[in-house]
Amino acid sequence: MSQKEPFPIKPIIFWVGVIIISVLLIIVTFKPPKKITEEAEINTDQLRMRNNLSTLAIDPDWSELEKYQKRITKERFLEELENIYSEKDAWKLAVRVHSDYADIRAKGNKILRLYFGPSDHVPRDLRYWRVAEELPKNANLEKEPLKYLKVAIDPGHIGGEWAKMEGRWYQLNGKGIEIKEGELTLSTAKLIKQKLQSLGAEVILLRDKHEPVTKLRPKDFE
Repeated sequence: MSQKEPFPIKPIIFWVGVIIISVLLIIVTFKPPKKITEEAEINTDQLRMRNNLSTLAIDPDWSELEKYQKRITKERFLEELENIYSEKDAWKLAVRVHSDYADIRAKGNKILRLYFGPSDHVPRDLRYWRVAEELPKNANLEKEPLKYLKVAIDPGHIGGEWAKMEGRWYQLNGKGIEIKEGELTLSTAKLIKQKLQSLGAEVILLRDKHEPVTKLRPKDFE
């Protein structure tokens, strides 16, 4: 009686593996892209914003946006939202953009609807700044060319005992004079203030000492 040949296991495992890999490749290749709709962009929970957006600033007055009803285009709205007012896609947590309007989550989780307009020209009465041509004419240009102008200077960083904490401090070879950027910026701001004042401008320093502008301290965030 002849001996029975062993069942060929290895070839079967090989072909089963080939089939599985092929199926996976087909699924990945032909999987339809996920359709992103306006409804799926954000949900109710994402739109629920905390009362205080920042511990360093007052709550925004969302009613100011009413002035822009039908006076700003969708293109400009998105451009400024993505490049100025938001960090990457963070705005999607509070704003839902439609074809002709945007729903914005305002204070108290209320919705403010801003309608887009056909032109991105912002009327003068909506601006809080002035272009050069709109500045008041001053007859005494030689002595006080900046008279009637108000200038706010914001010296960056803090300095003092906060320099190391904010990572704006260094010392050459670990000895000698300590370089604190916050102190350098404040000294520079004071010099600029004197120059501007001599030209007639009214100058305000947003920081005049080596301390945070907020009264809150690290322990308040623990």
